[in-house]
Amino acid sequence: MIPNEIRKKYGLTRGKRVNIVDYGGVISIIPTAKDAIRESEGLFKGGQSLTKALITERKTKSLESSTNYILDSYAVLANFQKFI
Repeated sequence: MIPNEIRKKYGLTRGKRVNIVDYGGVISIIPTAKDAIRESEGLFKGGQSLTKALITERKTKSLESSTNYILDSYAVLANFQKFI
């Protein structure tokens, strides 16, 4: 049984879901969030947007790939013109 003081402090009520983790001799009871995604919104607020960073990185790689393709195409055309 979990003491009343602890239950109140952590919002543990009858039917509340918890995770029990065994840390090798120490057991932790961790309340689970009803909606973990919604409750984690803003967790890293103020820092760099990881989504924006990922989009920027992918755009950069896409442009690099396109540039390499264009350069390769010019090289093929330049070599082809030698035979004409």
